[in-house]
Amino acid sequence: MSPMSPMSSIKEDFDYVIVGAGTAGSVLAARLTEDPDVRVLLLEAGTGRIPQEVDDPTAWLRLLGGRIDWRYRSTPQPGLNGRVTREPRGRAVGGTSNLYLMMHVRGHPSDFDNWAYQGAAGWSFQDVRPYFERLETLPPVSAAQHDPHPASQAFLDACAELGHEKVADFNAGVMQGAGWHHLDIADGRRRGVLASYLEPALRRSNLTLRCNAQVIGLAFAGDTCVGGSTSNGGSGLAWVAAKYGTCTASRSGWACTRRAPPAR
Repeated sequence: MSPMSPMSSIKEDFDYVIVGAGTAGSVLAARLTEDPDVRVLLLEAGTGRIPQEVDDPTAWLRLLGGRIDWRYRSTPQPGLNGRVTREPRGRAVGGTSNLYLMMHVRGHPSDFDNWAYQGAAGWSFQDVRPYFERLETLPPVSAAQHDPHPASQAFLDACAELGHEKVADFNAGVMQGAGWHHLDIADGRRRGVLASYLEPALRRSNLTLRCNAQVIGLAFAGDTCVGGSTSNGGSGLAWVAAKYGTCTASRSGWACTRRAPPAR
């Protein structure tokens, strides 16, 4: 995969800036730049040089603790006799979707329904289901199709002997039981956010990606962000101050102005 290098230090204007080219940031950048009149700057603290192992679904274990992992550790866990656990998080464009195990699990419907019950309007399972279906554009791929280890099948057989329900699809509403997961793999390649969202979006002239640009400070005027700064040699950054704001980027940081909204 070709590296994505930092951009030049000339001043540029943007309509939006997104901090973090991980799972959420990459999707947001892809959606915003569907509008050709919107200029977006996407900042990533990590690298744009993606190891080949990211594409290889069998190589995920070699990525953990490597150069595209922040290598976080938990606090001592009382339930684990004080043990500290590793918490892999992605430090590169594509974020943690470069590291995760590629299992595609929506979550239990009751979890979403409980969010709505607690006051998060619009977050019931029926509300969010269309969005899952929108992103699920490929036929489901079962882990059973990828030459699983014999121990995995032995485990499932043992679960059946103990009376646990066999689950054919963990996204069909019943999640208590044992079965093969669906995987985010296509044509033998990991289908994380990098391949599915960011790489196609980077072909658009209205999306600028800058790597090695970690945001370390924000400047506010009241409750509006009007500027900021970066470390790691960031070469030109910006932030949107309001819906109709413009951001000017330079090597040392960014500044934003607010213009009147268009007349209706």
